[in-house]
Amino acid sequence: PALERLLTENPDYARGHWWMAVGQARSGNSDAAREHLARVQELAPGTEFVALAEDLLQKMDQPPPPVRVGGSVRLGEDVGVPEGGMLFVAALRSEQGGGPPVAAGKYPGARFPAAFALGDGDLTFGGGWPDEVWLRARVDMDGDPMTRDDADLESSVVGPIGAGVEELELVLESMGSQ
Repeated sequence: PALERLLTENPDYARGHWWMAVGQARSGNSDAAREHLARVQELAPGTEFVALAEDLLQKMDQPPPPVRVGGSVRLGEDVGVPEGGMLFVAALRSEQGGGPPVAAGKYPGARFPAAFALGDGDLTFGGGWPDEVWLRARVDMDGDPMTRDDADLESSVVGPIGAGVEELELVLESMGSQ
């Protein structure tokens, strides 16, 4: 709303149109994003914003990467709805999960059950998608996946899972009870 107000008051503010386009593109509103990007190109020819706008337009025109694994994350029977925190879904190379995840998704403001999808765009260090992965979901109350707290929620590790499976269900439990 603040950015919309700014653009209402300053309709020729190219940077405001750029940020509005980014937000619309991330929300999947490609038509609105294109309108704001066209406005950037009109208002700021020859600037870095035009180059960034053209790059964003090119990315929007590419098909989304294929989903390698997907499904939903729900709360366990005795788990209350977490207030705050960040939902993370990680694809691991093994059931023990040593080392960095193969891929990871971050879902701010998730409502449960929450849908998730991981694909090539979520690979943490590039490379290819392995033949099989193990999945774990976590709600980290401070939003940092590297920290652990009894208030965090975590699912059991599920797998092995081959690529293309999109109907998985991960169940979150209290870390204090695991």
